[in-house]
Amino acid sequence: IGYTGYINFGQVGFWGTGAYLYGISTSALGLEFWPSVLLGGIFAAILAGILGAITLKLSGHYFSIASLLLLIIVDVIFTNLRDVGPLFGLENLRAEVLPPAVDPIPGLGVTMSYYYLLLAAAVGIVIFSIWLERSRFGYGMEAINEDEEVAEGLGIPAFRLKVLSISLS
Repeated sequence: IGYTGYINFGQVGFWGTGAYLYGISTSALGLEFWPSVLLGGIFAAILAGILGAITLKLSGHYFSIASLLLLIIVDVIFTNLRDVGPLFGLENLRAEVLPPAVDPIPGLGVTMSYYYLLLAAAVGIVIFSIWLERSRFGYGMEAINEDEEVAEGLGIPAFRLKVLSISLS
């Protein structure tokens, strides 16, 4: 959420939560690649929005410290819960033992499928970032970065934009 001037150290916790849900849904639930990725991404965005709505009431360094604490809390939860820890069966989840159904683009092979998937994601993120900087949402985030109180005085819903930006990130 750097466009708003807030540094989020807890972002890795949200990514990890989505990735862990992906691993559980593919290995234990038997879902295919794309539904599992969608499920993990949506869950991570919802979790980021909920926790962001709580922590974004803080500003500056206080938000950064709170987001770092969220990362530590997520780590402690995933380390200590029996239902999601190594006892759940994810300790043997390695790329070389994944079933062929995890191949995201059938017919290209696993390595080339992930190459093109990550290339498309990188290009998509660059295009999205350019669009975001030039959109009304992006201008609002830049106004929050410059001076949040003035932005609110101009009618920019700062809190809502901050929660949307942390969910989007």
